[in-house]
Amino acid sequence: MSSDFQLREVYNATTVEQISSLIKKNYPEFDSQMFSNKILTSLEKLSFGDRGSLITDALYDSLPQDFIKAADILLHSLGPELETDDLTGYDGFYILPMTSYVSRYGVEYFDLSMKLLYEMTKRFTSEGAVRIFIEKYPTKSLKLMEQWSKDPNTHVRRLVSEGSRPRLPLASPLRAFVKNPAPVILLLDKLKASPERLVQRSIANNLNDISKDNPQAVTDTLERWNS
Repeated sequence: MSSDFQLREVYNATTVEQISSLIKKNYPEFDSQMFSNKILTSLEKLSFGDRGSLITDALYDSLPQDFIKAADILLHSLGPELETDDLTGYDGFYILPMTSYVSRYGVEYFDLSMKLLYEMTKRFTSEGAVRIFIEKYPTKSLKLMEQWSKDPNTHVRRLVSEGSRPRLPLASPLRAFVKNPAPVILLLDKLKASPERLVQRSIANNLNDISKDNPQAVTDTLERWNS
């Protein structure tokens, strides 16, 4: 990859073709040409975020308007799970517009949407998309994330920490957790024994977020963990 590579370039014609091919296999009615045209005619001038949003828009226009049907198609159109306990390279970025689709159109379908984000995070990460569900369904989300904290998949456990960060970069803050981080700390308690660096780094980042607004809570947590 060239030294002048820009992150927005992860969304390119190859990415669009990858998404289209995966969906077409499971949904023959998918209009690949329309999907590609909606994206590629405008892609070049757009930023990273706008490129991702454009792909999400094209997914909405190309999939059934019934979210339940569209969700089933996406669920069966995901590529293989990550084989490593780390996030490296750019191959998984094709998943990100799909996670945005779920957070944008699946808010009224908690169980189905969280199932999708659970599977999607095994291929990349759904840390940004999961936050709207935490905000709208805090009790149900926290209960589910407690279950995920015991999941054998490293990326699912990372999602518990990364998705619950009070001040995740490039995302709106979870204001309830900014004010009171106790529910997040309970999740981190269950994750702290995870041996993978990916999860440990996420826990550290989460604690750093918490320290910006509640430094004593972090001090107390670390003292308790070290006792």
